[in-house]
Amino acid sequence: GLYPIRLEKNGSVSLEQYLAQLLSPEGSSGLILAQGGMGKTTLLLHTAMLRGKRYSPASPAVFYISLNGWDKADPQYIRRQILLRLRFKPEENTFDGAMHALEQLLAQPIKTREGLRPTVLLLLDGLNEVQGDIAPLVQEINVLKAMAGIRIAAASRSEIPELMLDAVRLM
Repeated sequence: GLYPIRLEKNGSVSLEQYLAQLLSPEGSSGLILAQGGMGKTTLLLHTAMLRGKRYSPASPAVFYISLNGWDKADPQYIRRQILLRLRFKPEENTFDGAMHALEQLLAQPIKTREGLRPTVLLLLDGLNEVQGDIAPLVQEINVLKAMAGIRIAAASRSEIPELMLDAVRLM
């Protein structure tokens, strides 16, 4: 209540309404736009802390990843960041085995009474801070957002047309 987060998408919606739509069976990945200093990082961290507090097999796992350290030489940078935060079965004792298990996880949505929901909510912060040619990053994000088990909420100061993400504005 002390920090009401409102987004502009065909009218004003709360952060909870936006997340409910994003994670619904009909939802799609999105881009949160705002000028510098307006609270994009705070919004994503707030979401990660609230959504990541408790585990439920019927709701997605939440990963917050800052793109500040993005390595253009790593075509799987985001997936590698996710892998660093996971534990795997003993039989997945190689990088390739762990990456394969992650790909399977991201390809499988959660089956609920309401329909299929994502397994992972990926919060990507600082798209506008990435330096140099961002084509490899855009390609990885597009690969990830096409997977049935993942939804992305990314934050940037400006739209990135190549990502084809539904944009909302932070009010």
